[in-house]
Amino acid sequence: MMGIPEKISDFLKEFTKLAVKLGAEKEYIRYINTDKIVVGGSWVRWKCQFGCSNYGNSLCCPPFVPSPEETAKLINQYHHAVLVGFKGTTRDVLKHRQRMNKAIYKLEKEAFLKGFVKAIGFASGTCLLCKKCIIQEDFMKGIPIDIARRYCRHKNKARPSLEAVGIDVFSTVRNAGLELEVITEDNIDKMKHFGLILLE
Repeated sequence: MMGIPEKISDFLKEFTKLAVKLGAEKEYIRYINTDKIVVGGSWVRWKCQFGCSNYGNSLCCPPFVPSPEETAKLINQYHHAVLVGFKGTTRDVLKHRQRMNKAIYKLEKEAFLKGFVKAIGFASGTCLLCKKCIIQEDFMKGIPIDIARRYCRHKNKARPSLEAVGIDVFSTVRNAGLELEVITEDNIDKMKHFGLILLE
């Protein structure tokens, strides 16, 4: 692969096979330099706060995840990333989302085991590993978030989404040379979801 360090190029072949096995689409898997990742700043978080019913209802959603500023600092410590795309579905959305979240965790773990010890994954959409996040349970009311986080049922697998931490998904995906459209009833067949793995 042109312009990609040999170690990463070799790894991407195995990575792509595993990603496809886990449900990703081969044509939506793209290596990118981290300077192509667009951290959108506060507007992305505002879209979560005023437009998404999961705001404040999941430990992997704002306001419980790192800010865009923290995300930008993290990304600055990396040079390489892989976008991992999945086709959308209107059938059994819960299982589809769970499968994507699990795939990102498994891909991050595989990267770590292959020597990319700084690998970090970002999921697609809100975490749905549980039907109801533990933070919504009555016994958790009033418990400080740092303590509540200890009780996450899947803290080893749960990952925040790109948008949750302030990444502009549309711009980042387009920077990778892929198409991403706003979905309506007229083009629902073009729905896609993207996760991301940072590598170093």
